[in-house]
Amino acid sequence: MFNCLAVDLGAGSGRIMRCTVSDDRKISLEEVSRFPNESRISNGLLRWDIHSLLKNIFDGLAKAAAERRPDAVAVDTWGVDYVLLDKAGNLLEDPVCYRDDRTAAVLDEFLAKFGKDRLKALTGIQIMNFNTVFQLYAASKANPDYASKADRMLFIPDYIAYRLCGKKANEFTIASTSSLLDCHTRTWSDELLDIVKLPRRCVAEPTPPGTMIGTCDFSGIPGLEGVPCVMVASHDTGSGVAAVPASGDDWAYICSGTWCLTGIESEVALATPRQAELNFTNEGGVADTWRVLKNLTGFWILRGIRDEIAGKMPYDDMMALALQSTPFKALFNPNDPVFFNPASMKAAIDECLEKNGQPVLSTTGEYTRAFLESLALLFRKTIREADSLSGRTTRVIHLLGGGAQNPTLCQFTADASGCKVLAGPVEATAVGNAVMQAVAVGKLKDIAEARSLIRNSFRPEEYLPRTAEAWKDAELRFDKLV
Repeated sequence: MFNCLAVDLGAGSGRIMRCTVSDDRKISLEEVSRFPNESRISNGLLRWDIHSLLKNIFDGLAKAAAERRPDAVAVDTWGVDYVLLDKAGNLLEDPVCYRDDRTAAVLDEFLAKFGKDRLKALTGIQIMNFNTVFQLYAASKANPDYASKADRMLFIPDYIAYRLCGKKANEFTIASTSSLLDCHTRTWSDELLDIVKLPRRCVAEPTPPGTMIGTCDFSGIPGLEGVPCVMVASHDTGSGVAAVPASGDDWAYICSGTWCLTGIESEVALATPRQAELNFTNEGGVADTWRVLKNLTGFWILRGIRDEIAGKMPYDDMMALALQSTPFKALFNPNDPVFFNPASMKAAIDECLEKNGQPVLSTTGEYTRAFLESLALLFRKTIREADSLSGRTTRVIHLLGGGAQNPTLCQFTADASGCKVLAGPVEATAVGNAVMQAVAVGKLKDIAEARSLIRNSFRPEEYLPRTAEAWKDAELRFDKLV
């Protein structure tokens, strides 16, 4: 039997999950603690409350260790955000949240200076205004000496791992989200470090996922003395994709949550002119793979509909109202920039519909259905684009995370794509985190054995296309909008 603790942090909340592999080769999960992860304005910028976050993490780990000593601990979080530390390991300032708008004024300047096509070819990363490279460039424009006292830059999961074991390491999958790595050499680009004025001393050679980097003695948490601290796929999507219970090469994935990360797994980075044109990203994966994907706006929009239009009614009730509403009344692109951080989600949807000549919506069911149909059509479009890059044909879509609990979205995705959809595991990031811990400490051989274990532990819900013909006209309408 193997039991480990996964610190799994999203942009809205965090939790400590105990993951146990039993002697009959089944994975079980237990939520030990859950806590908010909040941002607030501080010194003129939207920042994460990293001190509160760390306290909640340490309290949760202490509770878990008191109940049962774990065999390992690891952290995964959202991407791109970072901290700078001085030589003593102290924060120079609290980390800025990726939803802060400080990059808006410098994005075009950076791309004109470095070259948009050149940046895509070098990093293989989808250009999004919150990428670390643009955050650092904004910091350098505000204060050219911002990194003069910095000894190390750590991404959020790197920093939490440092507070557990005292080792300052940069894990590969989270580093790859930054748009600071050369995807051809799998290490830092000196050109990009220079343009953002970040000294080379501030970064370490990327650590592969599935590496034990120390023990948790540094944390001072009773019960974690001598417990291995592991770097898994520290980017939560990397851990999610590690949990795909797949075999063969005809599958794509959708890691669904606030964002819906949609793409394929590849043995090589697909940094090509066509990839750049389609604005796909090449992010690091486990076992020397790459995640070729797009970041699609997901349940961030649905949450706004629930808060502003549905009066915070249960999501199941919203789905029932959606199914009673007229199909394909209105469609919109969920990835339109208007949805990034609007003051009003309803106003943003209305603006997007009006701009594209779509009908006015009025009810909770209509707004919810328009979102679900539009998102399913965006999944279809994105996966077909990924196939055009890889030369493969997707026949199976693994829909992971919170969306796996939404039968309406799963069925719409099958109908829109014409593919079989396998929903689950729901707790994909925690599962992927756990199996890579097991690989790191020698309890599992490799990712192939890990995925076999996951298939043995979780039975996915299967959705087959039922009304694919009805979606064809909607596909044509949607493609014109996007």
